[in-house]
Amino acid sequence: MGKCGKGQIWYGSKNKCIKDNAPHMVGDGKLPNKYWVSAHNEYQVLKDGVSDGVSQTEKDFKIKGGTLAVFDTFEEAEIYSRGIPIGIESEMRALTIEDRISGEVYAIETLEYEVRRKEYSLETRRSTDFTEKTMRKRGHTFR
Repeated sequence: MGKCGKGQIWYGSKNKCIKDNAPHMVGDGKLPNKYWVSAHNEYQVLKDGVSDGVSQTEKDFKIKGGTLAVFDTFEEAEIYSRGIPIGIESEMRALTIEDRISGEVYAIETLEYEVRRKEYSLETRRSTDFTEKTMRKRGHTFR
């Protein structure tokens, strides 16, 4: 992966840096579909099983992270995301893959549960059904 300049992200499928276009394209419903990988240091705090917000309870908490790379296929984005450590002990505590058709299609989040003491777990969600169905309907293959 190359070192990209300010306002740029890594275009992994083409092996080059490009302007970060995620804010204008994620969820716009257009083709060709692209898959953006983002990571940040926030995590969910759950009390009695209900979200009580994010990790701003930490002293001097500052949000870090953002869009890291974009890919032409979900498979490429998923492979890339496996190389990013996620968890309470990692710098990044959440990861998402978003696309043009559905928006968020994959997420890993660190959850903090307050029971007798603080406990942490990772939750993973994959929701590509709508994207797959839409692409098939438009004559494209989901990869």
